[in-house]
Amino acid sequence: MSYVHIRVDGKLKKRVQKILKEMGLDMSTAIRMFFIKIVQVNGLPFDISLSKELMEKYQKKINE
Repeated sequence: MSYVHIRVDGKLKKRVQKILKEMGLDMSTAIRMFFIKIVQVNGLPFDISLSKELMEKYQKKINE
C-alpha cells in the first residue's frame, strides 16, 4: 500500500467531503476509484480543454 499526499484548498476539500458523504463515500475511496478509472481508460476519465480565450492567446503566441 502506498500513500499519496496532496494539498488542496480547505473550502474545496470541505465541499468535496460533503458531496462524497452524501454518496456514502470517503475521500480515500473516491480517490482510489478515480485512479482505477484512469487505468481503465488509459487517461483522465473526462475531457480537459482550454477556454476559448486561453486558446486564442496561445494561438497568437504560436503565430508570432
